[in-house]
Amino acid sequence: MQTKTSKKLNKPWWVSKATTVLQQFAQTGGGSFVPASFKNWKYTGQHVRIELGHGRGTLYVTIKDSGSESSQLITSIQYSFQPRRKFQFHLCKVNRLIFIPFHSELKDASMPNSAMQKSFHAKATHPSLLRQLLKFEGLQEVLESKPDAYISLKTKDRRLLLTLTEASKKPDADSLNQGVRLMRYFIAALEEHGVIRENYR
Repeated sequence: MQTKTSKKLNKPWWVSKATTVLQQFAQTGGGSFVPASFKNWKYTGQHVRIELGHGRGTLYVTIKDSGSESSQLITSIQYSFQPRRKFQFHLCKVNRLIFIPFHSELKDASMPNSAMQKSFHAKATHPSLLRQLLKFEGLQEVLESKPDAYISLKTKDRRLLLTLTEASKKPDADSLNQGVRLMRYFIAALEEHGVIRENYR
Protein backbone atom coordinates (compact mmCIF):
# COMPACT_ATOMS: atom_id res chain seq x y z
CA MET A 1 0.00 0.00 0.00
CA GLN A 2 1.41 3.35 -1.04
CA THR A 3 1.75 6.03 1.62
CA LYS A 4 1.34 9.71 0.90
CA THR A 5 4.29 11.94 1.63
CA SER A 6 2.59 15.30 1.09
CA LYS A 7 -1.02 15.35 2.21
CA LYS A 8 -0.97 19.09 2.93
CA LEU A 9 1.26 21.86 1.70
CA ASN A 10 2.67 23.99 4.51
CA LYS A 11 4.12 27.06 2.87
CA PRO A 12 4.48 30.81 3.43
CA TRP A 13 1.87 32.80 1.49
CA TRP A 14 4.53 34.40 -0.71
CA VAL A 15 5.94 31.06 -1.94
CA SER A 16 4.17 29.60 -4.98
CA LYS A 17 2.58 26.18 -4.88
CA ALA A 18 4.83 25.02 -7.73
CA THR A 19 7.96 26.02 -5.78
CA THR A 20 6.77 24.25 -2.64
CA VAL A 21 5.92 21.03 -4.47
CA LEU A 22 9.25 21.02 -6.32
CA GLN A 23 11.17 21.56 -3.09
CA GLN A 24 9.28 18.73 -1.35
CA PHE A 25 9.84 16.48 -4.33
CA ALA A 26 13.57 17.21 -4.38
CA GLN A 27 13.76 16.05 -0.75
CA THR A 28 11.81 12.82 -1.30
CA GLY A 29 12.96 12.01 -4.84
CA GLY A 30 16.70 12.34 -4.43
CA GLY A 31 16.97 15.38 -6.65
CA SER A 32 18.37 18.90 -6.42
CA PHE A 33 16.10 21.95 -6.47
CA VAL A 34 17.44 24.70 -8.75
CA PRO A 35 15.87 28.19 -8.37
CA ALA A 36 15.00 30.27 -11.41
CA SER A 37 17.90 32.33 -12.75
CA PHE A 38 18.76 34.88 -15.42
CA LYS A 39 22.31 34.63 -16.69
CA ASN A 40 23.91 35.87 -19.91
CA TRP A 41 20.54 37.17 -21.08
CA LYS A 42 19.02 33.72 -20.75
CA TYR A 43 16.22 32.85 -18.34
CA THR A 44 16.12 29.37 -16.79
CA GLY A 45 13.01 28.47 -14.83
CA GLN A 46 13.06 26.71 -11.48
CA HIS A 47 13.37 22.94 -11.73
CA VAL A 48 14.57 19.79 -10.04
CA ARG A 49 17.55 17.88 -11.43
CA ILE A 50 17.72 14.12 -10.95
CA GLU A 51 20.96 12.41 -11.88
CA LEU A 52 20.23 8.93 -13.22
CA GLY A 53 23.74 7.62 -12.56
CA HIS A 54 25.90 5.19 -14.56
CA GLY A 55 26.34 7.78 -17.32
CA ARG A 56 22.65 7.85 -18.13
CA GLY A 57 22.29 11.62 -17.86
CA THR A 58 19.77 13.82 -16.08
CA LEU A 59 16.02 14.20 -15.67
CA TYR A 60 14.62 17.74 -15.45
CA VAL A 61 11.33 18.23 -13.59
CA THR A 62 9.31 21.46 -13.83
CA ILE A 63 5.87 22.70 -12.76
CA LYS A 64 4.23 25.66 -14.49
CA ASP A 65 0.89 27.44 -14.44
CA SER A 66 -1.27 26.36 -17.39
CA GLY A 67 -2.45 29.94 -17.91
CA SER A 68 -6.07 28.78 -18.22
CA GLU A 69 -9.10 29.50 -16.03
CA SER A 70 -8.97 25.92 -14.71
CA SER A 71 -6.04 26.89 -12.45
CA GLN A 72 -4.26 23.67 -13.36
CA LEU A 73 -0.51 23.25 -13.04
CA ILE A 74 1.48 21.56 -15.80
CA THR A 75 4.08 19.03 -14.70
CA SER A 76 6.85 18.21 -17.17
CA ILE A 77 9.63 15.64 -16.85
CA GLN A 78 12.24 15.64 -19.62
CA TYR A 79 15.20 13.55 -20.67
CA SER A 80 17.45 14.45 -23.61
CA PHE A 81 19.85 12.01 -25.23
CA GLN A 82 21.94 11.29 -28.32
CA PRO A 83 20.05 8.74 -30.44
CA ARG A 84 21.42 5.72 -32.21
CA ARG A 85 18.51 5.80 -34.63
CA LYS A 86 15.68 8.14 -35.63
CA PHE A 87 12.50 7.46 -33.71
CA GLN A 88 9.58 9.58 -32.55
CA PHE A 89 6.26 8.82 -30.89
CA HIS A 90 3.29 10.31 -29.03
CA LEU A 91 1.30 8.29 -26.48
CA CYS A 92 -1.79 9.26 -24.48
CA LYS A 93 -5.16 8.09 -23.22
CA VAL A 94 -7.82 7.48 -25.86
CA ASN A 95 -9.86 10.49 -24.67
CA ARG A 96 -6.91 12.83 -25.37
CA LEU A 97 -6.49 12.08 -29.09
CA ILE A 98 -6.85 15.73 -29.98
CA PHE A 99 -3.46 16.45 -28.41
CA ILE A 100 -1.52 14.17 -30.77
CA PRO A 101 -0.13 16.32 -33.59
CA PHE A 102 -0.60 15.56 -37.25
CA HIS A 103 2.66 14.78 -39.00
CA SER A 104 3.19 12.89 -42.23
CA GLU A 105 5.93 10.74 -40.65
CA LEU A 106 3.75 9.65 -37.72
CA LYS A 107 1.64 6.53 -38.19
CA ASP A 108 -1.04 5.01 -35.98
CA ALA A 109 0.48 2.44 -33.65
CA SER A 110 -1.47 -0.46 -32.22
CA MET A 111 -0.91 -1.44 -28.60
CA PRO A 112 0.77 -4.74 -27.61
CA ASN A 113 -2.39 -6.12 -25.98
CA SER A 114 -6.17 -5.60 -25.89
CA ALA A 115 -6.20 -3.96 -22.45
CA MET A 116 -3.83 -1.22 -23.56
CA GLN A 117 -5.64 -0.90 -26.91
CA LYS A 118 -8.83 0.07 -25.06
CA SER A 119 -7.07 2.69 -22.94
CA PHE A 120 -4.27 4.23 -25.00
CA HIS A 121 -3.65 5.66 -28.42
CA ALA A 122 -0.32 6.34 -30.07
CA LYS A 123 1.40 7.48 -33.23
CA ALA A 124 5.01 6.75 -34.08
CA THR A 125 7.51 6.90 -36.90
CA HIS A 126 8.13 3.20 -36.27
CA PRO A 127 4.95 1.66 -34.79
CA SER A 128 6.45 -1.82 -34.38
CA LEU A 129 9.33 -0.41 -32.31
CA LEU A 130 6.90 1.41 -30.01
CA ARG A 131 4.95 -1.81 -29.47
CA GLN A 132 8.19 -3.52 -28.45
CA LEU A 133 8.98 -0.71 -26.00
CA LEU A 134 5.56 -1.05 -24.39
CA LYS A 135 6.19 -4.76 -23.83
CA PHE A 136 9.10 -3.91 -21.52
CA GLU A 137 8.56 -5.77 -18.25
CA GLY A 138 6.67 -3.66 -15.71
CA LEU A 139 6.14 -0.66 -17.99
CA GLN A 140 2.41 -1.21 -18.58
CA GLU A 141 1.64 -1.34 -14.86
CA VAL A 142 3.50 1.91 -14.18
CA LEU A 143 1.93 3.58 -17.23
CA GLU A 144 -1.56 2.72 -15.97
CA SER A 145 -0.71 4.40 -12.65
CA LYS A 146 -0.33 7.68 -14.58
CA PRO A 147 -3.53 7.68 -16.68
CA ASP A 148 -3.45 11.42 -17.46
CA ALA A 149 0.17 11.51 -18.61
CA TYR A 150 1.11 12.42 -22.17
CA ILE A 151 4.41 10.88 -23.26
CA SER A 152 6.28 11.97 -26.35
CA LEU A 153 9.66 11.42 -27.98
CA LYS A 154 10.63 14.20 -30.37
CA THR A 155 13.68 15.53 -32.20
CA LYS A 156 15.31 18.62 -30.73
CA ASP A 157 18.69 20.04 -31.69
CA ARG A 158 19.88 16.75 -33.25
CA ARG A 159 18.97 14.91 -30.07
CA LEU A 160 15.83 13.12 -28.92
CA LEU A 161 13.75 14.58 -26.11
CA LEU A 162 11.59 12.21 -24.04
CA THR A 163 8.87 14.17 -22.24
CA LEU A 164 6.13 13.27 -19.78
CA THR A 165 3.50 15.99 -19.39
CA GLU A 166 0.57 16.00 -16.98
CA ALA A 167 -2.00 18.62 -15.94
CA SER A 168 -3.31 18.62 -12.38
CA LYS A 169 -4.88 21.04 -9.92
CA LYS A 170 -3.05 19.39 -7.02
CA PRO A 171 0.32 17.96 -8.08
CA ASP A 172 2.38 16.59 -5.21
CA ALA A 173 5.68 14.88 -4.53
CA ASP A 174 4.11 11.43 -4.80
CA SER A 175 2.76 12.16 -8.28
CA LEU A 176 6.14 13.46 -9.41
CA ASN A 177 7.90 10.39 -8.04
CA GLN A 178 5.49 8.19 -10.01
CA GLY A 179 6.25 10.21 -13.13
CA VAL A 180 10.00 9.79 -12.63
CA ARG A 181 9.48 6.06 -12.15
CA LEU A 182 7.61 5.86 -15.45
CA MET A 183 10.35 7.83 -17.22
CA ARG A 184 12.97 5.41 -15.86
CA TYR A 185 11.01 2.51 -17.38
CA PHE A 186 10.82 4.21 -20.77
CA ILE A 187 14.54 5.02 -20.67
CA ALA A 188 15.37 1.41 -19.82
CA ALA A 189 13.16 0.20 -22.69
CA LEU A 190 14.82 2.64 -25.12
CA GLU A 191 18.23 1.39 -24.00
CA GLU A 192 17.21 -2.24 -24.41
CA HIS A 193 16.11 -1.63 -28.00
CA GLY A 194 19.19 0.35 -28.98
CA VAL A 195 17.60 3.78 -29.40
CA ILE A 196 19.95 5.53 -26.96
CA ARG A 197 23.56 5.87 -28.04
CA GLU A 198 25.82 4.61 -25.26
CA ASN A 199 28.21 7.08 -23.62
CA TYR A 200 26.76 10.00 -25.57
CA ARG A 201 23.96 11.15 -23.28
